[in-house]
Amino acid sequence: MNVRIRPLEAGDLTRNGELDSLEFNTTADLDVLQGVIEQDRAVRSLKTGLAIDKRNYNVFVAGASGTGRTTIVRGIVEETAAAKPVPPDWIYVYNFKDKESPHAISVDAGKGREFAHEMDTLVAWLKEELPKAFRGRDYQEEVQQVVSSSLARENEFFAALSKRATDIGFAVKSTKTGLITVPMLGEKVLSNKEYEALPDSDKKEIEERRRLLEPYIHEFVARTRTVEATTQDEIKKKQLALARKVVSGPVRKLKRRYAKIPGIVEYVTSVQNHVLENLGKFIREENRPAPPEAEEREFVEYKVNTVVDNSDLKGAPVVVEPRPTYYNLFGKIEKKVENGVYFTDFTMIKAGSVLKANGGYLLINTNDLFAYPLVWENLKSILRYRQTTIEDLGEHLGYLPTSGLKPAPIPINLKIILVGPPHVYEILHRYDEDFRKLFQVKSEFDSEMPRNSQTVAEYARFIATTCRNEKLRPVDKDGVAALLEFGSRLVESQKKVTLQFNQICNVLIEADTLASDVGVDVIGRQQIEEAVRQREFRLSLLEEKVREDILEKSIFIDASGERTGAVNGIAVYEVGDYLFGKPNRITAAVYAGKGGLINVERESRLSGRIHSKGMFITTGYLGAKFGQKRSLSLTVSVCFEQSYGFIDGDSASSAELFCILSALAGLPIRQGFAVTGSVNQQGDIQPIGGINEKIEAWFYLCRERGLNGSQGIVMPKANVSHLVLKKEVVEAVRKGLFSIYPITTVEEGIEILTGVEAGRMNGDFDFEPADSVFARATETLKRYDAADRDDDEDEGRPDDEADEADEDGEE
Repeated sequence: MNVRIRPLEAGDLTRNGELDSLEFNTTADLDVLQGVIEQDRAVRSLKTGLAIDKRNYNVFVAGASGTGRTTIVRGIVEETAAAKPVPPDWIYVYNFKDKESPHAISVDAGKGREFAHEMDTLVAWLKEELPKAFRGRDYQEEVQQVVSSSLARENEFFAALSKRATDIGFAVKSTKTGLITVPMLGEKVLSNKEYEALPDSDKKEIEERRRLLEPYIHEFVARTRTVEATTQDEIKKKQLALARKVVSGPVRKLKRRYAKIPGIVEYVTSVQNHVLENLGKFIREENRPAPPEAEEREFVEYKVNTVVDNSDLKGAPVVVEPRPTYYNLFGKIEKKVENGVYFTDFTMIKAGSVLKANGGYLLINTNDLFAYPLVWENLKSILRYRQTTIEDLGEHLGYLPTSGLKPAPIPINLKIILVGPPHVYEILHRYDEDFRKLFQVKSEFDSEMPRNSQTVAEYARFIATTCRNEKLRPVDKDGVAALLEFGSRLVESQKKVTLQFNQICNVLIEADTLASDVGVDVIGRQQIEEAVRQREFRLSLLEEKVREDILEKSIFIDASGERTGAVNGIAVYEVGDYLFGKPNRITAAVYAGKGGLINVERESRLSGRIHSKGMFITTGYLGAKFGQKRSLSLTVSVCFEQSYGFIDGDSASSAELFCILSALAGLPIRQGFAVTGSVNQQGDIQPIGGINEKIEAWFYLCRERGLNGSQGIVMPKANVSHLVLKKEVVEAVRKGLFSIYPITTVEEGIEILTGVEAGRMNGDFDFEPADSVFARATETLKRYDAADRDDDEDEGRPDDEADEADEDGEE
């Protein structure tokens, strides 16, 4: 075959050799990698966002999963946070004026836990010291004096009452139920029996005298009550004085210690007043102690709830929230059940990640964030108003309140770092106005880096670091080269290598297991390549089924011979994270008419917009190439044979064009070749994706049918730098059993496929030489045009003239 384009050499199909300048036998000889590989743009952007201590300068970290973005971001944020001051603790204390609205108080880091402990110590001390003080001899003697004095006065009043009663003829007795008056006969007190035996006149006289006594009894009772009230007041004053003396000492110390903290002094003062007003809580009868649970609730007013404890921090907090539910982020009010009844109090208020990160940094992955309802809107609200309130979800929604507590809001000053894929950033930036305002900094991580001697050296050190961190066997130089090839294949480039390090780590771990199975101490190329093969094997069931259908000729694909109007194209399918190529037969049927280019897939609604665009481009190319001198009168039907699924992309547009040119020129296309590449309206062949998978899919089919040196693939020259082909393909090319032709124009491609010169347009808009592809296609188009003109003339004649012409023609 006499063509202008030479096939690629084996050395063009992959890249190696950068490790030759590195002096090491295994990765055990290399230093650990410090810092980040080739993410300068992302790191600088992130550091800028962290350095700006203003509102709305939150950061969105965009990048593909597996690039190490979260690990890198966390390391940089922790380094930045270490140089920041430790933020204060936050505590909730009882509100003695409104028990449903506990106060929030900010205290220095570590002081929250300390103050809570001191309050517990104070209460425990008071529970012991107050009863002890009230049992003291001095206090008891003072109380006894007050009581004795009171009893003495009451006895005086009683003696006066008794004398007055005797004068009236009655005796007064004091009983448990009160005072009773008993009539007397002389100096003798009458019994009930004797009283009943008296005549009615005597009884009447006694009752009249009893009425005279009643005012004196009322006076006695009133004076006695006054004495008792005075006595109780005096005892209470002594109790308060003693209690104040006991309480004031430790309270005074607390006030001095926390004098500079707003809110603490007021709270401690309220505690003192409450203790003095509720001494009964502390002074119980020894034989009637309260149950532990009841006692805990009874003294809850004096508890301190340290919702944020920063005592163990060395800098600003860095919180990574792996499960950003509403309560995990914003906190919650817990509840307890006792005897079937729910109850809660301010000690059950629990902080969420937002509050724990207050004064520092909060990292959230967007894949997790948007999995939970209401979280995003509330998070934006916190950033807008710079405060957070811990409440039940029902309260937040405005219905179904489940708790009467309304904790005081806490001011918020934190920086949020969202980590997510680039498309999430684009969606939020386009459709969420709040996001554009609140997240002013974007830090974008690349998924690939240039492949040069410097980056390869860093890559080798990264592999060494991974082996040490994961406790894997070291990798020899050839194994590192195999990993580099794998990394370049992931990004389809000889000039770049992947930064999705999780893929590299996974292969290393699996290769280490293979090395263990065969009992070697070093991971080599053999283990790396076998690990990659096994990963592909686990994912390639569908690919094998497709290949079986082709080999069993259930799907018609020729790998030898020639066909006119038929070419082998290759599609790429993605199943999860696995790509594979699938050969397809593309056919074209051409005939006279004005139907233009008919895309069978589009007409049957199996064509995507990009594929349809490719067909329109093909129409433009045909018109520009062959419609300069005459209008095109043809109909072309192009079809992906035995394709029953959706087709999109324009990588088959060059194959479709070659197929059409073959049908127009009447020249067969060699079926040992497959074609991939897109085309523009000027006939330039443009690069496409999945080039390695496409070439390998066609190679495997040809190998199963039998390689004979006449098979190969036609691909865009712009894709040559993307070739990172498997070893078996490279070896077949080296042995001359398989060819890969890089092309830049339609002319080059059609010459390779047909073995006939494409042709050149002359000044008359015709093509030469006469037997070229374009010249033959032009002749076909002329024939179609003539047929179309005849049809137009026939349609324009009257019926009788047409009949006469037919008769003349028959003669």
